[in-house]
Amino acid sequence: MLEEEIKSIAQALRNEANKRFLLVPHDRPDGDALGSMLALAEALRKAGKEVHTILVGPVGTRYEFLFEGKSAPVVSKDISPGQLPEVDVAMVIDTSATRQLGSLTSWLEAFAGTLIVIDHHSRGNLPCQLELIDEN
Repeated sequence: MLEEEIKSIAQALRNEANKRFLLVPHDRPDGDALGSMLALAEALRKAGKEVHTILVGPVGTRYEFLFEGKSAPVVSKDISPGQLPEVDVAMVIDTSATRQLGSLTSWLEAFAGTLIVIDHHSRGNLPCQLELIDEN
């Protein structure tokens, strides 16, 4: 089953019509959430995609080095959900629980593009078109 999910997500990432991506981890992001977001952003950029990363909450000081002097905007602090860039695909990383997405939840639930969730926790309540949930 995971193989099919991986293929479906890979197809969405490679799709020529999907040019603009928004990547977001859960609130109070930890190392796996931030590392996954940044690695995926880099891979998508190398594939010629336009990528925006945002945060639901600020990064702890222990993870600031990951951003090399830059920072992703924090929703409701640096940018409101209504100011988010137009994208074709939104990807939620390391959660599928709306309680961990704060003020971004309504935007994600109303998002008209492809919403993808990649997580290793139990399935949460965020509706999406594609998901990869692997608790192992």
